[in-house]
Order: sequence, then structure tokens, then C-alpha cells
Amino acid sequence: MSEFDISNLSYYLNQFDELNPQEFEDMVAVMLRCKGWTNVNVTSRTADKGRDIIGNDQKGRKSYVEVKQHQKKIGRPVIQKLHSIMIAEKVDKGMVVATSDFSPEAMEYARNLNIKLMNGKKFIETCEYLIRDAPRSDSLCTPINIESFIKRVYEIFDSNIFTYPQPASTYIKKAKFLPFNYFPNLIVITTVDQDFQNKSGSFYYHMHIPKAFLIFSEDGELLNDKFLNVKFEHTVDLKNIEKILSKKEIPFQKKAQPQINRDKLKRYIQRTCTTERKYRGKNNQVYTRTCKPTLANIDIHQIFKYWQLYTALDIKIDRFTKLRFFINDNEITGAKCLDYPTKNSSPKEVRMCQMCQALIFKGALKKKFHSCQECGMILCPDCVYQEKSQYWCKNCAKKLKYENISRKKNKEALKVLKEEYRNWKKIKKSIKLEFINS
Repeated sequence: MSEFDISNLSYYLNQFDELNPQEFEDMVAVMLRCKGWTNVNVTSRTADKGRDIIGNDQKGRKSYVEVKQHQKKIGRPVIQKLHSIMIAEKVDKGMVVATSDFSPEAMEYARNLNIKLMNGKKFIETCEYLIRDAPRSDSLCTPINIESFIKRVYEIFDSNIFTYPQPASTYIKKAKFLPFNYFPNLIVITTVDQDFQNKSGSFYYHMHIPKAFLIFSEDGELLNDKFLNVKFEHTVDLKNIEKILSKKEIPFQKKAQPQINRDKLKRYIQRTCTTERKYRGKNNQVYTRTCKPTLANIDIHQIFKYWQLYTALDIKIDRFTKLRFFINDNEITGAKCLDYPTKNSSPKEVRMCQMCQALIFKGALKKKFHSCQECGMILCPDCVYQEKSQYWCKNCAKKLKYENISRKKNKEALKVLKEEYRNWKKIKKSIKLEFINS
């Protein structure tokens, strides 16, 4: 709901008795936009086929609206005409808005159909509520920077899987985003100001909570009492985001906007702000007083519909290994390996074989992992060449065999390997891979 639509609706309401049929149609269209309808368009004045306004309701369903400015009651034929065009064009929902009332036959006929009737009295009450009490909201969402997502995923990938001499991200063959889902949350900016005291005056508490940020899910559940990540300077249009993602060939999904109930939000805020205070009364006895603010002392300044981003990035190393990183807003909240081969608990450290790029789910570097004694390359059991308790990669084994060089440990290479391992342990990220069975 924008302030521009509210001012237009207020102007039409002040001139309601002097409106002609065309202006009344425009007023109904403005009222529907204020209620959360999208793509609201008034049809041509002639040959409208029984529907004056076409739009999508709060749930995104295409709807037809017929507008009648009459003094007499609206009869059944108007409802039948609208129902016929709905069936012909496969539209599920309809509405008839009239300045007068409806006949009993029309109300009985519309009751069995998905057609809503709004008489003049109800229409005026709805407009007055939207102008006076309906919360103002703007649609906000997280700006998208796909390259930064991929960059951060690669950093977390490198910090969770140790490789030498090349970082693990250089062996990623494919990275693919799952559909970008936007789920609507409500951000409520509210102020609570109320005094509490007892009759004797021995207890006094001033509850003052200025501009508290509360987040509610689309189902009305309180998610958080503080919101730190959203900047309210600008509004991001979801259509532009859809264009960005379509160029990148990434699927895009969006849930319907939640309906806002101001009284319900106030009750949640009331429950959140309720607190208990202790004070000393007669005979120095300690009493507990529950301070619950009344709804009249809760002031809602502004409500934002915040579209929260949920998606994931799948990366593929080889044909056997696939990892998924979960993204919530601009944060990577978790990661897991979809092809972990065992049923054991998640390993503490993971290596990658530099020959076949297979993940090695074992213990410490010194005891369990094989490394080439000539070049220091990390190897899995399938790629290592063993000879008398000595381990070599296949390339170094051929080189030593044909050049007839003494097969001793390359202390410099192993020293560099250990130093790289120590540096890697220092830069490990807080988000760790969770290895599960697919």
C-alpha cells in the first residue's frame, strides 16, 4: 500500500456523492490496490463483457470485478453475467461492488459461487479503514550478487577441505543454484509507552520501548525481536530480481504476500513486551507484579513486507561427490555433503586426493592420510604407490624408477606440506560441512 494510493482513495471518498460511473470504477481500482491486489486495470468503457476491473488478489489469483453505481438493489442477472464470463475465460474468483445493496436472490445465488458481494455500506467502511487504520507497508528484499555467493562458497569449501598443492576449489567441475525462493516476513516497527503502579504507590514502573524491530513469519509467528540486516533506504522490486535471475538461467519462485492483521500483530507485541517486576511492599515483603501493556499503548509506526531469500548452491567435484551450501539472505547458513559414503558420524577433517579428486573421510594427516614422500601430494588409498612402507604418487614412482634415484624422503617437500596444513587450520571458517548419507 503506497501513500499515493491512500491519498487518491481519500480524495475519492471526500467526493463520493459527486462521482460519475467512470470515477467510481477508478475508486474501486484504487481500493483494491490498497488491499494488496496487483496488476489492477480498469477495462474499456464500452464492451467490457460484464467485468469492469481485472486484477490479481492477495493470493495472486486472477479475478474479475463488476462495478455498479445504482440506487436500486442489484439483482441476480448481474451475478449470472459475471459468472458466465468467469467460466468462459477460466477465472476462479469474482467480485461485485455496488453503491446500493443486493437482492436476496442475488445473495443466495452468489453464495454458492466464488463471487464476493460488497454493498455501498461495506465499501465505505473498507475505504475508511484503509485510510485510517490499515498499516503502510513497503516490499523489501535482499539484493542479489550471484558472484559474491559463489566466491564465499568457494572460500568455505577451501577452508573445510585440505588439499595440496592446489586449493580444493580449483577442482570444482560444476556449480548450480537451486531455485531462488522468496518467503514473505513482516517487519514491524513499534513503540510501547505505559506506566504501571499499585494503589499504595510503593511500586512504579515506566515501560518505554522506542522503535522496536519485530519480525513475524507469514503465519504470524514471532521470529525475532531485532532486525539488523535490512536497510530501509530503498525498495527492491522483485520483477527486476526475476530479470537478473532469468539472464543467469536460474529458476525463480515467490510465495504469496501475507495478509496483515493489525490487532493480531499488537497482541503478539503485547505478549513479547510483557514482563514481571519485583518490589517490596508491606512488612518489607517481596511481591511480583506482571506488567502487561494494553493494546491502546502499543503504537505501530510502519510495517514492511520483507522478502527473505532462501536458496542453495550445489557444487560437483567428480561424478561421485556432490555438496550443497544453503543460503539465507546474504548469509551462508549451512553446508552438507550429499554423497557421504559411510554411516559413521561426521569426520573432523576431510582431505581431497589430488590425483582423482575423491574426498577422503579419515583422521589426522600424520597417521591416516598418505602423502607422496617426494612431492608432498595428498593421495587416497587407490592412487598411492606403496613400496616397503614408503608412499609415492604414480608420477614420482615412475620418475624414481627410470632415473634410478635413491628413494629417500624429500624433507623439504614434507616440511612445506606440514606448514600448509598448519596455515589451513588457522583459517578454517565457522561454517563446517555436515556429511550425511544421500
